[in-house]
Amino acid sequence: MAGSQQENTSSKSKAQTPSYVTLDRESHFTADPETLRQHSPTFRSKLSKTWHRFYPVIPLVYAGHIWFRRRLPRVLPRFTSLRLWELYASWGFYSALTTDTRHIQTQWVRDRDLATIQIGAYYIWLQNHRDLPIIQKIKYPEGVLSRSDVYPRWTDRGVVLAELVWWNNHMWSREQTWRGAAQLLTGHADVMVERGRKMDVDPHDWDRFITYIANAIEGPDGTKNYNLAFPVAQAFACVTPFAMLARHFLPLSRAVPWLNGLQRTLFYAAAYLLPMQQYQFYRYSADIQHKRQFAELLCDLFPGLDKNVDEVIRVSLPDHV
Repeated sequence: MAGSQQENTSSKSKAQTPSYVTLDRESHFTADPETLRQHSPTFRSKLSKTWHRFYPVIPLVYAGHIWFRRRLPRVLPRFTSLRLWELYASWGFYSALTTDTRHIQTQWVRDRDLATIQIGAYYIWLQNHRDLPIIQKIKYPEGVLSRSDVYPRWTDRGVVLAELVWWNNHMWSREQTWRGAAQLLTGHADVMVERGRKMDVDPHDWDRFITYIANAIEGPDGTKNYNLAFPVAQAFACVTPFAMLARHFLPLSRAVPWLNGLQRTLFYAAAYLLPMQQYQFYRYSADIQHKRQFAELLCDLFPGLDKNVDEVIRVSLPDHV
C-alpha cells in the first residue's frame, strides 16, 4: 500500500509539473542552413508600387455608377441595405490601409533589426507548426506574464476607448499563445542577463514584441495575422439571401430591420478586419524602441539567424524600393 501511494504521489507530481517552452534548435535551425534559406519568407509585397495612383479611380467609378443607375433602374432585389456611397467609402478605406501597410512592410525590410524580428518570428512559427504545438499546449507555472501585466487597460482616456484600443491591438492571438511566447522570450532574456548581456527594456516594448511573435504563431504562414475577416464574411454571405428575400417579399415585416442591421454589422466588420489584419500585424510592433536588443535576443536564440537575415533582405528589398 505504501509503495502504491508513493507511486501515485510521484505520478501526480509529474503531472502537475509545468512544461516549459523549448526549441529543438540543433536539428532544425543550425544544422541545415540551406533549409532555412528555402523555407524563409521573402516578404514580397502583393501590392503594386503604383497602387496610390489608382485612388482617383474610386470617385470616378462612383460617379459613373450613379450615372448608370439613374438611366437603368434596378430590376433585381438589392443585395444589401447599404447606400452606394457606403460601399465606395469602404473600398477607399481598404485601399488607403493596404497602401499604408505596404509602406510599413518596406520599413520592416529596410530596418535590419525589424527584419531580424520578422524572420525570427517566422522561425518560431515554423518550429511550432513543424513539430508539436509546443506553445499552445504549454502549462504555465505561477508568475508567468499575462497581457494585462505588461499592457494594462489604461483608463486615462476613458474606459470604453481604452478597451477598444487594447482589443484592437491584441485580438489577433489567444491569451494562451501570448503567454507561451512570453515565457519563451522572457525566459531566454533572463539567461542572457545571467551571462552578462544587457536587456533593459520597458514593458510596452515587451508587449509589442511578444504580441508580434504571438500573432505570427497564430497566423497561417508566420508572416500575417489570423484571418478573422473570413468567418465574418462567411456569416455575411449566409445572411444575405434571407435579407434579400425578406426585403422583397416581406417589406413590412419586423424581421427586415433586424436582418438589415445584422447584414450591415457583418459587412462593416469584414470590411474593417480584411485590411486591418495585415496592417495591425506590422503597425503595432513597428514602434519598438529597443528593437536592437530584441534582435540580439532572437539571434542568440537561433544561431545563424543574422546571416539568413542578410539574404532575405537582399532578395526582398528590390520589391520595396
